[in-house]
Amino acid sequence: MHSDNPVRFLDKTSPPHISTLILLSGIGAMAMNMFLPSLPAMSRYFGVDYAIMQLSVPLYLLCSAGLQVIIGPVSDNLGRRNVLLWGIAIFMIATLGCIYAPTPGIFLVFRCAQAIVAVSMVLSRAV
Repeated sequence: MHSDNPVRFLDKTSPPHISTLILLSGIGAMAMNMFLPSLPAMSRYFGVDYAIMQLSVPLYLLCSAGLQVIIGPVSDNLGRRNVLLWGIAIFMIATLGCIYAPTPGIFLVFRCAQAIVAVSMVLSRAV
């Protein structure tokens, strides 16, 4: 079966490649689970109780759930590609904020901001 419109990487006129959609859908799971083994070391680094650092998990899930409700209508108005690119850019900035956070409170704020990566999970499935 031959396609009239071949898929090309980095071309706005072609549809997204399946590997791009797979990677986008996996970013949310990676962002959720990748830092979990480091929680005890992070609580020692910040000098707080382990329970404080564990708040990063439910806060992330709460923000992610709330954003999923908003992402659909916003992407309908602004376009999926724009919302996806802005969401990933905000996620990368929030990740830098988590890396350089001086206090656990600031870390938790940036961790909540990382929940914007829900755009990749929602919009990759919508595409």
